[in-house]
Amino acid sequence: MSVANIITYEESAPFSTEQMVETIPSREELLVTAIRYASSVSYKQGTPVDTRQDTAQSFYYVEKGRIEVSYLEDETRIIVAMIGAGNFLGEASFFDGGARVRDIVAVKDTLLQVFTLESMERFQQEDPFTYGRFLVLLTRSICAKHRRIVAEQPPRRISFKNHPLKTQNAKTIPLREYKKSQI
Repeated sequence: MSVANIITYEESAPFSTEQMVETIPSREELLVTAIRYASSVSYKQGTPVDTRQDTAQSFYYVEKGRIEVSYLEDETRIIVAMIGAGNFLGEASFFDGGARVRDIVAVKDTLLQVFTLESMERFQQEDPFTYGRFLVLLTRSICAKHRRIVAEQPPRRISFKNHPLKTQNAKTIPLREYKKSQI
């Protein structure tokens, strides 16, 4: 490729770097576009949205209202989170294909935007650029929740004294030596 071809290509490029940065939508603009692909569903106070055993078929954006995320342990309801307007929920289970690990209930009249596999596929096909930015937004949402959970959990010591995987006469070797023995 000659220098002339490179210059011609660069001159014909549709956007400069500055223009590309300017075209990245704000969070609000991104949500307005994304919500066009979702379904609006209203829940009255006390109505279950999803239960712990359900396989995730969708994830949600809380447009207004409040959602309780909880589970039942020894006949006691343990509240894990209260999620208000402007937040996502259920996205981790949706993307990893797992079952819900918590119950989700509207604690006041709530309007949710429901994203399904079909709506996300349509979004991807019709507006791939905004879809990609939306996935980044969802990834940040999942990471923020993960960081909050990790920050709340102190490190735990695990005792192998009576653990079934305890190996008799096992010795501890430094990782450096272990790696050398694997070469």
